[in-house]
This record gives sequence, C-alpha cells and structure tokens, in this order.
Amino acid sequence: MTQSDDAAGCRGEFGGGTLLPYVQNGHPVVMSCLDERAALAGCSRCGYLRFDPLPDAAFLERYYADQYWNAAAIRHMAEAEYAYPGYRLQTAEILRAWTQYGGPTRSPRVHDIGCGVGTLVHHLRQQGINATGSDLSKPAIAAGHALGNAALFCTSLTEFLQARPAEQIDLFVMSHVFEHVREPIETLRELRAHLPRDGVLWLRVPNGLYQLARGRSWYDFPWLQYPNHIHYFTPRSLRCCLAAGGFGLAEVSATTREDNPDLLFADLLGRAADTLVRRDSLLEGLAKNLLTQELQAVAAIAGSPRLPPETISPVDALEPPGCNQARSDRRQPVQHSAEFSTTSQGGYCWCYQWSAFEPERFVDMTALQDGMVWLGPDGSQIGWSWILLKPGSRLRLARRSPGTGPLRVRCTTRIYEGEPTESYQVRISVDARICVEERVMHYQSRAIDRVIDGGDGAPVNFDFWTGGAGYRRILVGLAVERLDAGSSDRVGLVD
Repeated sequence: MTQSDDAAGCRGEFGGGTLLPYVQNGHPVVMSCLDERAALAGCSRCGYLRFDPLPDAAFLERYYADQYWNAAAIRHMAEAEYAYPGYRLQTAEILRAWTQYGGPTRSPRVHDIGCGVGTLVHHLRQQGINATGSDLSKPAIAAGHALGNAALFCTSLTEFLQARPAEQIDLFVMSHVFEHVREPIETLRELRAHLPRDGVLWLRVPNGLYQLARGRSWYDFPWLQYPNHIHYFTPRSLRCCLAAGGFGLAEVSATTREDNPDLLFADLLGRAADTLVRRDSLLEGLAKNLLTQELQAVAAIAGSPRLPPETISPVDALEPPGCNQARSDRRQPVQHSAEFSTTSQGGYCWCYQWSAFEPERFVDMTALQDGMVWLGPDGSQIGWSWILLKPGSRLRLARRSPGTGPLRVRCTTRIYEGEPTESYQVRISVDARICVEERVMHYQSRAIDRVIDGGDGAPVNFDFWTGGAGYRRILVGLAVERLDAGSSDRVGLVD
C-alpha cells in the first residue's frame, strides 16, 4: 500500500477514490519547509486534497514544539484574545451544538484540542463550562498560564486522554486543528472511543471549496500553509472522513470568522463593515455562500438518536468533484466541485450558452477538459461558480420557467480581475422580455433579488458581458424560485 492510499488519504471507507496529483494552471501546487517538500494531491471522488507525501511525524512534533508560535508576540496576542468579546459568538455556537445534538439536560465537559493560548477555554470557563485545553506548544501554553488559565496542558491528545482514563469528555473542539493532524481517521477513532453515546465533535477547518483558491490560485489562499495545514476538506470529503472515524455529520456550513467579522468584510468587499447597510443581513448571506474561507461542522456519534437522518443527502446526490466524467446531456452542466453543481426539479435544467456581441445569436457551449469547464467558441468559459468573459462575447445561463406565476430571481456576482475603472453588465430576461439590466463596477459585489412574472416554460435568461478590452473572471450565483409552490433551482453561490 502506497502512502497515497493510507488512512490520511482516501481508502475505501474514506470516499472510495484514489489520490491523484493536483495540477492548477498547468503546474502542481508545491510548498516546502526546511527540508520537507510536498505537493497537493486530490481525491478523484470526494474533492479532498492533502499534501503528499505526508510530513514525518517526528518532524511535525519538533515543528509545533519549537517553530509554530512566535514567542515574542504570543503574550500580546493572548491578552487581546482573552479580552475580545467576539469569541463569545464562537463559544455560543459550540454550546448550541451541544444542546441540539448532545445532552441538553446537562452541562458538557469540553476539551479543546490544539487550544493554542487557550482562548476558547477561557471564554467557555467564563460561562461556567468545565473546559480544558491541550497543545504541543510550550510558549502558547505558558502564555495562557501567565494569564491565569490553569486548565491548559502542554501535551498531545493521546497523552492527555491516557492520563485520564476514567474521565468522561462530552464535547471535543477542534477549531482549525483537524487540518493539522497527520492521521485524521485515527484521530477521529481515538475521540470516538472517549466520548459518551451522546458525545459531540465541533470542527472548524479551511474551506477546501474556497472559490478564489479553486478557480484562480491556491497560492492566493491564506490557509495554504505547510507543514501545519496538511488536509483541505470539502463538505463531502469531511462527511466521508467523519464516517470512517465513527461519526455522523450533523451539519456543515461555510462560515464567517465570528471572532473577527470585520476582516471578512475587508477581504471580500474592500470597505469597512461599519459603512455597510443591513450588516446583519449581509453577514448571514455571506455565511451561507462558499466565498468564505472556513467550514464549520458538527458531528455526533454514528447512530446517535439525535443525529438528523440523511443530513446532507443533497450533497451526496451531486456528482463528486474531479470525477472527469462528461455527461451525454450537453444541456446539463458538469461542475468541478460537487457542492456547486446545478440542481434541477422536474427536468428544468440549466443551459449554458454563448453569443458574439454582434450579431447576437446564442449557441450551446461545449464541454472542455472532460466536462469540468464549459467553453465558448472564442474561449469564454463557465466553470465552478464562475464565468470567464472574453471581449465582445456574451455568456448566458438559462433555464425554463417553472410556471406562470410570480418568480423570485436572484443573481450574486463579483469581479476580481481587470482595471478599477471597468465594469460588466448583467441582464435578466424572460424569453425576450427584459426584467433587470444593471451595470456593475469592478471590485463591487452585486446582489440582485427581484420578483418577476414568469412564463410557462419560457426561458429565464441571465446574460453577462463586459465593455472592457480584457478578460474578466466573475464569481456568479443564480437562483430561480416559484413563489407560489416554493420550488427552486439554483447554480453557483446563491443560497
């Protein structure tokens, strides 16, 4: 058995696929640290990525003990995090998960794995929760101790648990830690063995479906770090991995960083949060789409009566990313990432089309690269939740109207390339009747949400074009819903 087939990769119980070299823009994604060097490899079925070969276990132990934390700055960081009230939002999420999927009649015994300076442990204990934390970093634990947090231990998870064989832990927390562990399935099985029947696991990991990484460059992803970040999970691959470790996935979502939401606004929108209108609504909307860099998941013991049945069956039903199997129906798009594939109800499928600007005559786009990207005659592309416009071209994403009553149409876009003075156009029409037409400036997000009159079976068209002279890659999310029946069909980022 090769290293790419081991438990940290994708064996039969973890997605059922094999790891293949991951190539982006014609090159592997490679990183190095000291004498260690590795490249991303991806599962052919579940979208999981990890660095291959895995870093040596002894090397990782030395790295975390000596190099991971900056000892000079750690005390200042700990003081700021202990005092920052935003972390209470994160602790509230942890306790909500326990109430919903664990044992709501008792206060949980919580342990934070990879606790760092003990920020979450501190805020949980401030709320009366019996919480402890463990970490391999001596400087991090020392910083927490210096602030009076005696519930922190400089030890590995295995050593911590072996020292307390009779102690029951109800809820394990791994906030941006699971991507660090060398053997994720073995770690899950170890946790499973120390949890009660109603035990819960709360996770946060980098979002393996982050669109600027998948669609543009992994080197632009702040969470691409080696050797500390070994694994990159999608919702589907996270479910596969948890199942292999004896857990069921209760819920998974893309989240904001609740401990510092202003950073999200600055990164995505280019302006401060306090200048935005309807901040709460916008936060909720951003948290639901996969533009965010973080996934949050809650898992319960497999077979737990409080575990929702078939929680994410719609994700399972979609074609896995990287399958590279072109479909015979050219009008049903094949996406690179399963969670962004189109869905349809009653045969109302999306159709991807291209037209030159003059004269306007739309034709079906053809599949390229085994169906992962849809290509227009001039090289314009429709990929996973993005479109790439060439000058003088229009791209159309269309579907048949699901009825004669009122329709709710939504379109979310953002452009990341080009000159700041340039713009792109968005038009929504039903058959030949224009309902919405807007010009969107470069580096601005735009969310269109309108109610329009639908025509029975008439096409609902979403057209995009640019007035500039260069290429334009635009992140796109669309949705069409019948208001009277509650049915919907969507593609891309809209939720």
